[in-house]
Amino acid sequence: MNHNNFQLQRSRFSHYTSPRILLVVLVIIITTVSQEVIAKTNPTLQASRTTAFTQSSQQIQQQLIGHWQTKNASNSEIMNFIFTTDKKVFMWSNSDNLAYELTYKVNSETKPMQLDIIPKDTSQKVETIFEITVDGKMRLEIINASPGKSRPTNFSSTTPSFERISSSIIPPKNIKFFDPTEKK
Repeated sequence: MNHNNFQLQRSRFSHYTSPRILLVVLVIIITTVSQEVIAKTNPTLQASRTTAFTQSSQQIQQQLIGHWQTKNASNSEIMNFIFTTDKKVFMWSNSDNLAYELTYKVNSETKPMQLDIIPKDTSQKVETIFEITVDGKMRLEIINASPGKSRPTNFSSTTPSFERISSSIIPPKNIKFFDPTEKK
């Protein structure tokens, strides 16, 4: 390509692209730089977003606290869960009054939310899902959750619905506690 042809090609390109493309590029650069400057000079904006999320997570945690019950449709057995403020969960059925004392961990960032129920032997952790319904009940997938099994990703047709019967975090006096992972 000779020198004159190169200048001609360059001038054609400049003629068509200069005003429009330059304007678009400038807008993109200004927008990007502005967002970075705002983020650096206004850390409270970022903090308020985090605080809002944390409050939401704390609200979910608060909604769990208390005594929850469900009735097994097949045998009328009543299953109880008490979630405490110090991340303990007590589980028992009314038929034997033997309770498991475990710990729990909530991840409210996912849909459905995740719940880990953790015994002293952490290798026996149960990973499951839950939700708090509009009417204040808790759906907890316990039928398809067991130690070593993958966390369910959605609720089954048999997922029990628990009703909060009190905000008490103290188990009844007639309950006996045991650790299911301890060898006898």
